[in-house]
Amino acid sequence: MSDSLSSYPAPGGTRELWHIAYPLILNNAAMVVMQFVDRMFLARHSTQAVAAALPGGILSFTLMAFFQVTIGFASTVVSQYHGRGDREGCAKAPWAAFHLCLPASLSCILMTYVGPYLIDLSNHPHEVLWREKVYFQMLMPGGGFACMNLAFLAFFSGRGKTWIATLVSFITCGLNVLLNYAFIFGNWGAPEMGIAGAGFATFLSTMLGPFLSGTLFLIHDQREYPTRRSLLPDWREILRLLRFGAPSGLQVFLDVAAWSFFLSIVGNLGVAALAATTIALSINMISFMPLMGIGEATSIVVGQYVGRGRKDISEKAAYTAWKMAALYMIPMGLIFLLFPRHLFGLFQPMDEGAKYFEEVMGYGRSILMCAACYNFFDATFFVFMGALRGAGDTRKPMWIVILFSWCLLVPGAILLVLVIGCTVLQAWLFIISYVFLLCLVLFRRFRGGSWKSIEVLEDVLASPGDVQSLMEVDLNAPKG
Repeated sequence: MSDSLSSYPAPGGTRELWHIAYPLILNNAAMVVMQFVDRMFLARHSTQAVAAALPGGILSFTLMAFFQVTIGFASTVVSQYHGRGDREGCAKAPWAAFHLCLPASLSCILMTYVGPYLIDLSNHPHEVLWREKVYFQMLMPGGGFACMNLAFLAFFSGRGKTWIATLVSFITCGLNVLLNYAFIFGNWGAPEMGIAGAGFATFLSTMLGPFLSGTLFLIHDQREYPTRRSLLPDWREILRLLRFGAPSGLQVFLDVAAWSFFLSIVGNLGVAALAATTIALSINMISFMPLMGIGEATSIVVGQYVGRGRKDISEKAAYTAWKMAALYMIPMGLIFLLFPRHLFGLFQPMDEGAKYFEEVMGYGRSILMCAACYNFFDATFFVFMGALRGAGDTRKPMWIVILFSWCLLVPGAILLVLVIGCTVLQAWLFIISYVFLLCLVLFRRFRGGSWKSIEVLEDVLASPGDVQSLMEVDLNAPKG
């Protein structure tokens, strides 16, 4: 092989996966910084505010999850079109996702009025409950804008141009941090709004996302990709998204709903326990969000090689991603184990609630120890779930996650917290066992190989000769 060709990344290897993954990791890192600073500001404003942020925030994400994940599946469709060399298909799939944003927006507006009734069912202390409602109602109207952003970014991410998503994310997250500082504390002439200010800041920055990504999508060179030609609904593409994306959307919706229920149950252990769980999960995002970037990159690379007819390389890429994720978790776990007080100290409130913080800190040490173990299994979950999604295997994993969530996680939470009256540590040990079993089943699903028989683009298959030609061209092309 010539020197020029030997410099290209090996198909499915670490260099190729890293080329796709690192912008997504930076993208998620921006999200981590935004949410971390958000929670840190709220914790310094009051312990009750940070305790309310996680239940209110996770409920809003739960009610948006179906549409966001279904629409986000457009990146997998684009990746397979890109693998086949179908440029028109790469431009059509984002528009199909965009047309699903209208029902998504209407649903988010409706849920703004339904959500507070669901929050009342948690029976949390009054000083937390009303803050949860305010935060939730500020966040929900932004769901439609978040979906539009995902639709347009699918065009770039599916083709491996993940740095575009990173650029948009850095701009919107940076704006969010500045607006949080202004509206939570009343700085720079803004009113002091507390947790309502945090929600309002997130809503405003979310609106900016689709404006940036949509502009980049529409101004793309039309001779290369006709992004302005497919404005009208293409029902074949919309149905494709619903057929393969909706199972993933339903899976994430019901999975996050189960987690939302679990966190609501933890709230019955007291404000300190709920605040400690919220802070620990906010710290855990430092490791959790980059894992999502690796999972997304796995989905893209697997999808591209499935599109090229090289499912052997798709399988190799998944195992490469898993090794990368596992290696990342080792230093993160050590940080959690060695520096729990330093990490929790960032969230110490400035008001009279500071006297309760030692109790919060006591819970936090135990939770971070559990998180160090939990994250290793979570890495396996994200990588192999991403690989299955990239191949279009979304229905069986949906049922696996739903059964685990609602037949194990929810009944286990009710039994442990409401019946037995367990501690926060015992609840988290249960979570570790739950995630271990779930990732083991998904790993066996991937290793079984049934995903290799699935065809997402079965109605636009190229001939074997065409596929071979595309493979020869694409596999020898510079990446990015």
